[in-house]
Amino acid sequence: MNLSRIFIKLFLVISLIFLTLVPPNNPINAETTTWEEVATTEKGIQYIDTSTIKYDTQGILSVSTKYSEINPEDQKIINTNIYIMEINCDKRIFKDISVNGKSTQGGTWESSRDDKLIKKTIIKSCSY
Repeated sequence: MNLSRIFIKLFLVISLIFLTLVPPNNPINAETTTWEEVATTEKGIQYIDTSTIKYDTQGILSVSTKYSEINPEDQKIINTNIYIMEINCDKRIFKDISVNGKSTQGGTWESSRDDKLIKKTIIKSCSY
């Protein structure tokens, strides 16, 4: 048997093993985000990602939220921020623990202070 044929067969076998053992970096395998609109005002739209809702052992809920600021003149989105919120559903208070992937060092517990978007976010998230 010729040496080049041996190398070709060896290359094919190694390639086949590599392709079967190393999964492709396919975005279809990535976690899907399920943004659900919670509330809208003339200034913005609030969403929650229902796939991220989790309760810890003390009953504190965490959820990813997204706020899109709207230009009141043309109703186009001008800015979007993504938050990770913790919510105490019993007391109806919240804290932001992350903004756009940056930790807020634990945040501080706050009430919604009559903020329609925050209030609806708390109510909707706590309904899960």
